[in-house]
Order: sequence, then C-alpha cells, then structure tokens
Amino acid sequence: MAPELILIANEMTILIIVILALVLFGGSRIAGVGKGAGRAIREFKEETKSLDGDKKEEGAETPAANPSAATPPAATPPVSNPPAANPTDSRSE
Repeated sequence: MAPELILIANEMTILIIVILALVLFGGSRIAGVGKGAGRAIREFKEETKSLDGDKKEEGAETPAANPSAATPPAATPPVSNPPAANPTDSRSE
C-alpha cells in the first residue's frame, strides 16, 4: 500500500473531526456529552476508591488476630414457626 493512503491521526485530522462534530451536533450538545462523561468518570473513581477501602479494611483483619474469622460458623437449619394447632391435624397427636 502507498503511504499516502494510510490515515494518520495527526493534528489536522483531529481538528477536522472536531470541526465536523461542532457543525453536526452544536456546541451545547457536545458540552452536555462532555459533562456527562466527566460525571461518569468521577463516579467510577469514587466507587473504585470505596472498593479499595473495603478491601484494605478486610485485609486488616487477619485470621491470627481474629480466630473466629478463620473458622466458618456451623450451618444451622432455618427456624420456622410451627403452624397453629389444628384439631383435625394428625401431627398434633
């Protein structure tokens, strides 16, 4: 292939794309998209920081420091309230 046919993203092509976007969509719509993208990135960063904080808090509790964390609790069957006594119920005898 000829090197002239390869599209290279240089300053001129980026400028042309920006001008076309402004003409097609208008400045206010592009500003709204930028604002929404910035908000989404900010929320993503806050959530990843909170997840990192949760992992650090869990990592602080080592099994040696907390022996109850090393052994899982015994499985207990779910407790349900028995039905009210029914005189015709054969199980109540």
